[in-house]
Amino acid sequence: MGSFSIWHWLVVLIAFGIPGTVIYLAVRSTRAEGTVMTPGIKGWLYILAVTLWIGVLSYSAFLIQALANNDPAVSEFPALYWIDVVVAAVGFTVSLVAVIMMHRRSRAFVGAYLTSAAVAVMSFPITVVCTVAILNHIYSVPITAGRLLEAMPSEIGRWAGALVGVGLWVAYVLRSRRVQMTFVR
Repeated sequence: MGSFSIWHWLVVLIAFGIPGTVIYLAVRSTRAEGTVMTPGIKGWLYILAVTLWIGVLSYSAFLIQALANNDPAVSEFPALYWIDVVVAAVGFTVSLVAVIMMHRRSRAFVGAYLTSAAVAVMSFPITVVCTVAILNHIYSVPITAGRLLEAMPSEIGRWAGALVGVGLWVAYVLRSRRVQMTFVR
């Protein structure tokens, strides 16, 4: 096992430093309010805003990468490629709408956020079902969903983590007093 290079340490610092800084600033701004809660994107709502922006950026990065892909598998299975592009485009669109509604402090933010959360949670199962259907019916490659899922255990772990995270944020958005006070336009 080799030693960590400076680049590995930089990635570790960024991976822990940025979320740590965001959480520190959110807690600090919440304490500065004292006992009176005021509307605005502060505290945990600030962390949710950062998370939404990261989601928009990750969807756009995936779309750019997918559209610039010159993989030979794309020419062999183009329908699978377009399923991934469509799912990512839908995710990008609903996430961007949620971010816009958040910055406008619109009442529609809660609905837009719930829609983007549903798309984020459902994108993996939809992709699996569509992949199995396309491989079986269009390309005549016999495969089951179980065999496909066996081939991607890291994807299942990421999806499970996203499911837990989205569930916690949905509970926060639906129950938070700050959310009710902030999104009134």
